[in-house]
Amino acid sequence: MARFAMGFARRLKVTGAEHIPDGPAVLAANHSSVFDPLYLALAYYGEQEEPLRFLAKKGYFDGGGIDDKGKYGAIVKQLVTATGQIPVDRSKRGGGGAALDAAVQALTDDGHAIGIFPEGTLVEPGKQARFHAGAAQIALRANVPLVPVAITPDRDANGELKTDGWLSAVNVAFGEPVGTEAYSHGLRHLYPLIAKARFVITELEVSLSAMTGYARTGEFAKPGELRRRRERRR
Repeated sequence: MARFAMGFARRLKVTGAEHIPDGPAVLAANHSSVFDPLYLALAYYGEQEEPLRFLAKKGYFDGGGIDDKGKYGAIVKQLVTATGQIPVDRSKRGGGGAALDAAVQALTDDGHAIGIFPEGTLVEPGKQARFHAGAAQIALRANVPLVPVAITPDRDANGELKTDGWLSAVNVAFGEPVGTEAYSHGLRHLYPLIAKARFVITELEVSLSAMTGYARTGEFAKPGELRRRRERRR
């Protein structure tokens, strides 16, 4: 497993490390590859020498693997369990709320940084789906920085995104934290949490789109949509 991780680490080009806060924070990244959690975790560990915890779908803990059909199920289950990741049950009403509570607790009580993919599922490279507000809610409730992270493959001579293959380099760029301080005092402090979160998450969308160069679709991504689209192309 360590050798596997080191192979990925050699592919990473990390920039913006000066924007990584010392201590608890929410790192919010775009999501176009099943390997994005590994890219983000390795980039963070390489700079902070601290593990990064994620909100991960419950299927990973049940052996569903990366394709919900058991692919690499045992390995993924062992990995997410051993590293203390936080399960999210996307099929159960209210399951997301429990996951947000667990994330806030990890930030406030344990002092861990949290990684999250606000698109909620894989999205076609070059596009950015509308963000769910959970990342902003967690940051606001825990009163910690919300850091945008752009994960992108290299581009070829024509400016096209390269395929996410073993030999391709991957860029992980940490951006300036999105401002949440304005919502802790003054009139904005009186806004309901969901209203605050929507303002903050919109700012995060704009920031990440500028960092990746990906076009915002304005629509939420459907779980499994990208995988089904790729399967139809085969």
